[in-house]
Amino acid sequence: MAMQQLRQVVQAEFRRQQLTLDKEALALVVDYVAQNSSGLEPIYTLIDKLDTDNHSHVTGAIVEEALRKLDNAPVGAALIRVYDCFDLPKVRFDHIRQRFYPLEEPLSIHATAQDRYSMYLDRLLLLHQRLRRDKTFSKPALPLSDTDGHNAYCQLTDVKAMLGCTGQTRFLLGCISQLQDGTFYLEDMTGSLQLDLTGCQTSSGLYTENCIVIAEGELDHRGIFKAMALGMPPVESREDSLAATKGLQIFGEDTLKATDWMAIEQAEQEAQADRMVVLSDVWLDKPSTLDHLHTVFAGFDGLDTVPSAFVLIGNFQSQPATTASTDYTLIREQFKSLANVISRYQRLQDESKFIFVPGPGDPGPGNVLPRPALPAYFTSDLRQLLPTAVFASNPCRIRMYTQEVVLFRSDLQNHMRRLCLIPPKGTTGQPVSSAAALFEHLCMTVLQQSHLCPVPLENQSVYWQYDHALHLYPAPDLVVLADSAASAQFTFKDSACVNPGSFSKGAFAAYNVYEREVELSEVPDDAMESG
Repeated sequence: MAMQQLRQVVQAEFRRQQLTLDKEALALVVDYVAQNSSGLEPIYTLIDKLDTDNHSHVTGAIVEEALRKLDNAPVGAALIRVYDCFDLPKVRFDHIRQRFYPLEEPLSIHATAQDRYSMYLDRLLLLHQRLRRDKTFSKPALPLSDTDGHNAYCQLTDVKAMLGCTGQTRFLLGCISQLQDGTFYLEDMTGSLQLDLTGCQTSSGLYTENCIVIAEGELDHRGIFKAMALGMPPVESREDSLAATKGLQIFGEDTLKATDWMAIEQAEQEAQADRMVVLSDVWLDKPSTLDHLHTVFAGFDGLDTVPSAFVLIGNFQSQPATTASTDYTLIREQFKSLANVISRYQRLQDESKFIFVPGPGDPGPGNVLPRPALPAYFTSDLRQLLPTAVFASNPCRIRMYTQEVVLFRSDLQNHMRRLCLIPPKGTTGQPVSSAAALFEHLCMTVLQQSHLCPVPLENQSVYWQYDHALHLYPAPDLVVLADSAASAQFTFKDSACVNPGSFSKGAFAAYNVYEREVELSEVPDDAMESG
């Protein structure tokens, strides 16, 4: 990267943090970044060490002091790194060459019809290449048979190849689409078939329009595919997914040196008491919420090891923000009240990183995913108090030590249940009734679909060129599905999933980094009553 271009990148990243550099400070930062890496990681590491004394102007002396801190630090890269969904690298699977490759062209929220097609194709190819490695669907090198004399694997058939296969049981991989009102089809890259789901059995998951499924069934004389069973493409291990990407950066833009990564691994082994605390539905317009925050902050402030991160997720209002009925000046004052609460806990200010994620009802440019960060107008007091705070997108990604965390705020559990084509069933064959069992179905759905929100665009709009920001591939270590439903947790394969619940009711969650375990918590009843 040329020095002039590097200076522009540095200035842009500091402006995003509401910081300005004088001439001497800019020269020091550019020199530091040029010596350490061509990526952005050194910039974020340096910003974390700046002591701006709550001012936005950064002088050369402030940068020199931060550089001295870095010289004495045991780790050369940040232990916590937050990735905005609008800055994520985009990769695509080439089904001809059978490999992933990065897309270099700039992305835009103003997409074309071709981008809509590419979005669905990318989802299908992502799951198809994953399924090809599964032993159940990969043809063995030698013709093996099971004990019943049948083939020991399931051969997938293209939709186009079903022509003339009447009465033969086949397995199809495709996307459930509603090409005509009230009539569902199964689509793949070769064509579409009308789908009959009457009496169809399903494995675990929430089956909605737009889901990619494996359908077992027969083609009848009318040309309709009668599905006897539906399943979702099975999840593969993180190791297998990482091997398939061949080192491409999918989760974020980390460009860490091997020595830095080893130091982070060592720090993770030593962080046996470290946690990430997640609070959702932090309703700042309710006085009781600030009382609950005092209780939570005071409890963690008294520990020997304070949490490395506090993640506060919207909605930050009890009622959705609308142009007609919302007092935006009042919202700004409420965030100032939150800043006053945090200011009472100096230790948390110094040792914890605060991350703010907007909800679907917060002020912003409409309910389209991914959703950008909270507007700076509302959070100026917070930014002055916490210059290292991160105002992230929804969803967002976090690298916490060596672990990958995805956070998403949406009322997805009830939303997908309402859209189900076939009611989810439990192990007894009866419809699922409990919230905990429904959450398990939700977790298995998003992990098997490798997508945070596999519902029709009519029900949840998505920026077509940024749909990759909702992908869950490779499967992360932790998925936070913040929802207004009751708090719950579930572990499936290599991934832990959690809904921290609504903090308006006192519920929150903490993730133990060393143990890789989720702890569901509640504000004590006496604190709730006093609030």
